[in-house]
Amino acid sequence: MRIAITGATGFLGRYLVRQLAEAGHQLCYWHRPVSGRGGFEKQADAIEWLPGSLGDQTAVRDLIRGVDAVVHAAVQWEGPRNRGRGSHGAPDVFLGVNLTSSLQLFQAAFEAGGRASSSSRRARSMR
Repeated sequence: MRIAITGATGFLGRYLVRQLAEAGHQLCYWHRPVSGRGGFEKQADAIEWLPGSLGDQTAVRDLIRGVDAVVHAAVQWEGPRNRGRGSHGAPDVFLGVNLTSSLQLFQAAFEAGGRASSSSRRARSMR
C-alpha cells in the first residue's frame, strides 16, 4: 500500500514511519526546510520525501497523488514544543492553519478516492 503521512518528522510521525515501513508499505512524507530527517536510515528505501506543509495546496496535491491512504499527524505552531499555555501563538492563526488546512487535506484525499485518518484520539476514516 502507498501511504502519505503528514508530520512524519514529529513525535508521533516517527513511530508511524517505522511501523508502516516495517509492514512493507511505501511511504511519502512532507518535510519543511527546518525538519530533522535523521533517524530514518533503516526505512530509507520505503520513503519518498516531498517538500510541503499545512496550508500549501500544491503540496497537498503532490502528497496525495497516487496514494491509497493519508495519515494526518501534523500540527503547525509557533513557540516551544510543549503544550504550555500560550505556546501555540495566536489562537486565530493556530486554528486557521491547523483546522482549515486539515479539512482541505481530508477533502483533497476524499476527492482523490483515498482514505484519510487523523491522529486525534478518534481516528476518522473518509471513503
